[in-house]
Amino acid sequence: MFSTCGEKVKLILLVYKIKMGYLLELFKKCIYMVWSYLHGLFMSRSSSTMEQYEEISNMQGICGDTWEGSKVYIGAFKVLLKKKYMLNRNQCTNLCKKIENVTKIFDHLITCTNDKLEFGLLLSELFFILNKSYSLIKKCGKPNWCEEALFQFNNKETFRELILDLKCCCDIASDMLSKYNSYKFEDIIFNTFDVPTYQEVEDDIILLYKRLIHASKEEDFKYCALAKHLLQRCKDLYHIEIGELDALNFSIDMTSLEIIECVKGKFGSFGEVYKSKWLGLLCATKKMDVAFAKLFIKEVNILASVSHPNLITYYFAMKGSANGSVEAFETKDKKEYLYIGMELMQNNLSNMLEEEKEVSYIFLIDIMHQIAKGMCYLHDMHIAHRDLKPENILVNIVESKIKNKIIRHAIVKVIDFGMSKIEVGRNSVAAKNNYIYGSPKYIAPEALKNRFQTMAMCPFEADVYSFAMICSKILSKKDPFHDVHDPKRILERIEKGERPKLPSNCDDLMELIRDCWRLNPLHRPKFACICERLNSLKCKFLVGMNVPNAPYFGVSKNNYHQNDELQQTLYQLPKVDLLDEDTFGREQYLSRIKKECVNKMKVLCLVGMGGIGKTTLAKAILAIVKDIYDASCFVECIENGVDCFTTSCNILEQFKVKSKPKDVEEAQKMLKSFLMKNKTIFVFDNVKNQSQIEDVVPMDDIYASNGSTLVATTRNSKAIKHCGEEVCIINTEELDEETSMKLFITHSCGQENLPNELVEVGEKIVRACHGLPLSLKVMGAFLRENKRLRCWERALQKLKRGRELDGSENNSNYKIWKILRVSFDNLKDEEKKMFLDICCFFSSDVYPQGMSKERALRMWANSQKEIFEQDMEVMLDTLIYQSLVKVDKDKIIRIHDQLQDMGRNIVEKEMEYKYTRMWNLNVDLFYGLSNKVILCNYYPNCMHKTNNSIRKE
Repeated sequence: MFSTCGEKVKLILLVYKIKMGYLLELFKKCIYMVWSYLHGLFMSRSSSTMEQYEEISNMQGICGDTWEGSKVYIGAFKVLLKKKYMLNRNQCTNLCKKIENVTKIFDHLITCTNDKLEFGLLLSELFFILNKSYSLIKKCGKPNWCEEALFQFNNKETFRELILDLKCCCDIASDMLSKYNSYKFEDIIFNTFDVPTYQEVEDDIILLYKRLIHASKEEDFKYCALAKHLLQRCKDLYHIEIGELDALNFSIDMTSLEIIECVKGKFGSFGEVYKSKWLGLLCATKKMDVAFAKLFIKEVNILASVSHPNLITYYFAMKGSANGSVEAFETKDKKEYLYIGMELMQNNLSNMLEEEKEVSYIFLIDIMHQIAKGMCYLHDMHIAHRDLKPENILVNIVESKIKNKIIRHAIVKVIDFGMSKIEVGRNSVAAKNNYIYGSPKYIAPEALKNRFQTMAMCPFEADVYSFAMICSKILSKKDPFHDVHDPKRILERIEKGERPKLPSNCDDLMELIRDCWRLNPLHRPKFACICERLNSLKCKFLVGMNVPNAPYFGVSKNNYHQNDELQQTLYQLPKVDLLDEDTFGREQYLSRIKKECVNKMKVLCLVGMGGIGKTTLAKAILAIVKDIYDASCFVECIENGVDCFTTSCNILEQFKVKSKPKDVEEAQKMLKSFLMKNKTIFVFDNVKNQSQIEDVVPMDDIYASNGSTLVATTRNSKAIKHCGEEVCIINTEELDEETSMKLFITHSCGQENLPNELVEVGEKIVRACHGLPLSLKVMGAFLRENKRLRCWERALQKLKRGRELDGSENNSNYKIWKILRVSFDNLKDEEKKMFLDICCFFSSDVYPQGMSKERALRMWANSQKEIFEQDMEVMLDTLIYQSLVKVDKDKIIRIHDQLQDMGRNIVEKEMEYKYTRMWNLNVDLFYGLSNKVILCNYYPNCMHKTNNSIRKE
């Protein structure tokens, strides 16, 4: 009986335990469901219009208010990656690896101190980034992948920005960790924050493209229409890249658009904005009159070609009548309109600032930082906004709870590109500014000043000024110059030094804003620098700016000039010595030529296309073999240029002959006498025909001389074929890939290796340069100050499609010019003018003795009164920095003959530059010219288009 009772008791207790366990689990689930409902309700209030940021993860810890440990987060992300089909799988995998590294760092940080409140802001920032990452990766694996492809199409910048945000958190945590527990910190292995490689991104795009092709052929597929639309976008993007805007395809299927209601307040210029549905997707639709067709095409061009988390996402563009759409309101309007579909946001910045009562300082700094990042991307893509103001910045607010405290984050998007300028810096012909674009309160003074005048400014700096005015509005909630409406009065107050009042509680931020609204555009920082300074300031707040002994991030920059870093780099670079240039990969040529010289070879001919390094080799030979000879000279051959007498005198001067000849005959006698007595080496560079040598030094004199040697460089092997005796022909080949990479790295980074994220795209750029040393140097210098991956990708894209110059692909000049043209197109308008002046006027055929830097700067300053000589020097330094021109040890401006030929070809063949400069008075000066040409006082033997008459010096 006892045994039986005992068993019953055990059974009862077991049943009770099971029931209690079940009830406890049920209770937990009920609590979690209630919390999820309330939390979801709370979050939907703050982000009802953006699905990608309102989604709440079902993973404990993400979007939570406590740190659950790295294993929890890593495990949750790994579950997402197990999906069979994913968009952007390579980029998602890379992001997950970075999250694994960062969360492990935070494990150490959280365990090293008991006071976790100190990390409240930092944890909230990390949780926000983790939540965005989780949402992004989860959406990439959604079953309705075609709908999500609209957001993930060319979405690489979103992944890159998330990785940079993670790196920021990791850097702060690392510094905090070293502060609290240095010995533990030393044991942690940190991995680099490499973004996905160029090929990984390409593979993601190719896979998506293949899926879209397959889906577009399945008519019963739910998203077949959307798949066809995305395929058309791929084609449109190609047309945009090659400049064929007329080939853009605009949908006329108005039945796919359902207009719901007009959005209160304008979200963009030149049209009304409606809340709409397109193919079932909620969106904002901008409706424009057909009279604004040009602005419409430009805005579609920009929206379709850019993709960044701080720029509005583009959906569609169509043309049709309003009554053709499925509208929620009746309309009798049968007129045709233009429609642009974009993502729908909560509010614009101006309205948000009015509605928000109290906001934290770091919240405002983060908004500024996001605006700056979006603008930095635009400028990297050579797009200037030109209408940057609070109404053209949209904001969504997301709230999260950390340690029972509500933390707010903003999601910022820049919109409205109808007034933007594409390919800034390409067109040097100024346009009439018949109206002031944008709001006068936010427009740069140089734009206000040039109303109804010819504008010759770069709008990048104008965007920086507008950004500064937006920052003042963010801090004060007041428009700048809110008490003035007349643009002229605003300009007067700006020129007198008046600016909006700023608070005094953050010196670093105030100084940055003051730098951005400087009157002189050249003294304003670039957006890349602005992003760095704002990021440093944000780090200070995240780590606890007022915490004693807190790590210090960044420094303030006094008296900033946007070219300060450029000038510092230039000062560190050695002055160019034309006799001591780099000879990467040319050792075998140098060895062979030296051997031939020792063996008393009379004539050596270096043959190769322009830019391949013949001149460099010839100058290097002079330095190597000068001890073998009694005298040496270098002669730059000029076709139809300097007379024989001048050249002969130049050679005698290099031979250090003191007496001066009276005429050509006496000069040749002196040369012949010198050759008979001395063993000499001549280098004639860029020989077009043998007469250029014979007219100065007859070949018989060289052969009869005492062991003298002639070295000639030419692009044509037939130029030295009638020498009477054996000539040693040396064909100069392109550099091999390994040597090309070394040369490119030297000029792009100045170090042994490229940064990891640039290696792959760098290799592709090197291959596109075809082993030509000049191309490698110029491209390397062009990319030197743009270490951002997207800048290198854009350069590669431009190299691949190549901006055509008049010529044939079989022409070796064409081959190199289209590479060099990439660097030229990147210059600002005034820098282009300076470069073309050097090509046309300051070359050796116009100035045989060379133009000094000092004199050239004085000439440019005198010709353009509105630009100071100091600013002219900055522009010249930019050309030097990008390896487009050189200044030798004697302060003489030099330019490579290929660059000179390219510049002159541009002036001769392209309408925007045609007849602006002439350098050869032997041609018919007046053929096809208007009466707007003068012969400049300071340019002998050349012409420059400036005025209404022709005047000779």
